[in-house]
Formats: sequence, C-alpha cells, structure tokens
Amino acid sequence: CRVAMAALRVITDENLCANALYLGRYLRQELSKIQHPLIGEIRGQGLLSAIVIKTEDPGLAYKICLEFMHNGLLAKPTHDYIIRLAPPLVINKEQVEECVEIIGRSIKKF
Repeated sequence: CRVAMAALRVITDENLCANALYLGRYLRQELSKIQHPLIGEIRGQGLLSAIVIKTEDPGLAYKICLEFMHNGLLAKPTHDYIIRLAPPLVINKEQVEECVEIIGRSIKKF
C-alpha cells in the first residue's frame, strides 16, 4: 500500500494527469498533420492514442510497427489495422515531437 500511495503522490505532485491530457491532444493534433494515404483515423483519450491504417493487408500494421522500432519508437499493432501508442505519463513535448517525426518518416516507406 505504501508503494501505491507514493505512486499516487507523484502523479498528483507532478500534475501528470493534466500533462497526459495536454500532450495527448498535442500528439493527436501533430499526427493528424501527417499526410499519407494509409492513415485513416487518429484517435485516443489522454496519452493513449491510435493510428487506424487503411489497408486490406492484415500484417501491415505490424510491419509499420517494426519500422517504428528500427527508428527508435515502440508501438503495438492491434486488430490487424490499428497501431496503438501508449507513451509514459512523464513524456515531455520534445519527446512527443520526436515520436511524431519518427512516425512520419517511418510510414513514408510504405
């Protein structure tokens, strides 16, 4: 219980919930600027975000995630056509911008 209480104190003291809301909106706003025919929808709540891939290829989201990984970003494919992004609560704006840059550069290879 003490560990849980300490974790909750950090979340409160460092205002991580407000940070998640702000940076989550910023992440989705920046992702929506990436113009690529494979990107269908950008959606999410808080920092949890998803890129819906327009494809008939059930393995494409996985292949895109592998390209992300080769460029320094971890993401998870789900439901064959969705890429799930789950950044840590302590992420900052510069790191979000780096993620968006990696995603834009990586998806251009497809």
